[in-house]
Amino acid sequence: DKKVIIGKNCWIGAGSVILPGVTIGDNVVVGCNSVLNPGTVIGRNSNVYPVSCVRGVIPENSIFKKQGDIVKKV
Repeated sequence: DKKVIIGKNCWIGAGSVILPGVTIGDNVVVGCNSVLNPGTVIGRNSNVYPVSCVRGVIPENSIFKKQGDIVKKV
């Protein structure tokens, strides 16, 4: 039984799909129509661009643009 964990003060865009086993840190913004696959971990204060398919770990204070294109917030 995989749980979905969503931190405090998160914004999840309309049409987004969060599959079982996802962990989202505090203050995360997930863009509209994004898919968060099982086992995904999003660090606190991070953002996910709209219409993204996310798999794996996104470090804290990062912006996920597309698979393989994650940048650090300044």
